[in-house]
Amino acid sequence: MARVAALRGSSSLSKPQLSDCARNHRFTSSHRGFGKLTGVSRFVHLNGSVVPESDAKLHVSDLGLRRAYSVFEFLRVDDGVPVFLEDHFERFMRSCETLELTPTDDLELRVRELLRVNHASYSGVSIYLTGGYSSDNFTPAEPNLIIIETPREPYPTDLYVLGTKVITYQHTRELAHAKTTDYLTAVRLSHAMKAANATEVIFTSATHALEGARAALGVVLPSGAIVSPIDHVLESVTMGRALRLAARFTPTERRAVTLEEFDTAPEMFLTSATRSVMPVTRVDERIVGDGRVGATVTRLMRDLELHTKEYIRTHAQFSPQI
Repeated sequence: MARVAALRGSSSLSKPQLSDCARNHRFTSSHRGFGKLTGVSRFVHLNGSVVPESDAKLHVSDLGLRRAYSVFEFLRVDDGVPVFLEDHFERFMRSCETLELTPTDDLELRVRELLRVNHASYSGVSIYLTGGYSSDNFTPAEPNLIIIETPREPYPTDLYVLGTKVITYQHTRELAHAKTTDYLTAVRLSHAMKAANATEVIFTSATHALEGARAALGVVLPSGAIVSPIDHVLESVTMGRALRLAARFTPTERRAVTLEEFDTAPEMFLTSATRSVMPVTRVDERIVGDGRVGATVTRLMRDLELHTKEYIRTHAQFSPQI
């Protein structure tokens, strides 16, 4: 938590540092949910200044563009509250350490400033720390920090009632334990995923199931125990919370998941900031279990929903006034 504290700065919100251009823009009324962006004056936080989205620019020498050398973090915002903020900051710090990039020490203040000027209530926050403007297009320089807040749409209710479909692909991400902008394989497979009417692609090795391109994987064994991969995957904030809740009513394990376990699991689910717990009832053309959302995943969905609501309630006092 000491590393997180370094990102949080002062506990009180300072006045946002608006660029000259931003001061001349009209602030709009609060957007609840996922209103259209057309005609809405929106802002981003760029290297310590709040600027209109249309004026937020980086030089083409940035290493995030040239070499995809960039740390990335995403968190959801519900009722103006950044959900599980401390967990996301902890992971962000670990990713920065892996890429040997130094973040600002007032990241929380910048996130909350952006939520306030955008009047954000139900949205997502993307944080990027790039390799900076490299003089030789290869060596990292002073990082650029970009924070973007955008309204988000909830997943359709049917995906939680009936379950979702995933496809599989053999692939292991480089530096999998760090959250970066390396989504090359995931983006390339997006057309195949949509063509299969799936919401996610699960990466596998020759012997094990690993993780989703944008979500963590949980498998319920015939014994009722929940297993989630721990090696060669990104540590999931939501999965960590979900497994601690699940441990109250069933055994849980963080270990490698064999393809045999993956193929014979009676229940399966994904977790992410935007999905929470999402049941999986079809893998490629195979039906998971009896094709229905099982009792274990159903309870876990409910428990995480209640846990999230309680987090939002207890952290509402720290949210920006919108």
